[in-house]
Amino acid sequence: MAHGTAATCPVPRLAHSAENRTMCGCYGAPRMHFGEVLDVSHKIEGSVVSISDTGNLVTDIAGAQLADAPQNDSVVVQCDDHVTTQIFHANHEQPPMTLIALIGESGNLELEIVDDSAKIMLGVRVGEKVVVQW
Repeated sequence: MAHGTAATCPVPRLAHSAENRTMCGCYGAPRMHFGEVLDVSHKIEGSVVSISDTGNLVTDIAGAQLADAPQNDSVVVQCDDHVTTQIFHANHEQPPMTLIALIGESGNLELEIVDDSAKIMLGVRVGEKVVVQW
């Protein structure tokens, strides 16, 4: 896409400053890469199978299936339109009203709103798809 002029560049004019020209490859400059490429080589799909007494969304994804998952925020958990990163343990110290994924008392992956009910706060029902990627 080294076309040489800002007038024909697909990058919006406001973003087309001298320091951003490398973003689109204008003027023959190499393209700039923002951040790292996310290599999603692991993907586990499941669903919400029950709701715990505290309102956690209990999935059919066993903790053992996540044994190789990194213990950092490169793990992404999505359910409905809700997304969180990292899988925590029951003794986490996350702040109230935070959506987290954890291996719960069930031994399976659970979605929790800290100090509240994920079922009520998120409106997610049994049967909703859950995807874990890293």
